[in-house]
Amino acid sequence: MERPLAPLVPINEDRWQDLVASGHVLTATGEGDVADDAPNDYGIDASGLLAAVRAE
Repeated sequence: MERPLAPLVPINEDRWQDLVASGHVLTATGEGDVADDAPNDYGIDASGLLAAVRAE
């Protein structure tokens, strides 16, 4: 019995298009700009964590 190893997808000159064609990323389907969305509170201070990592 033969089993497929990987899907065959066309090779593009653009790496982003390669990722889309392979199914690793999806293109945006809606209208708008991500900057229009209000930031979410995830209960962490990402800026503080980043500053601590940089200070190490």
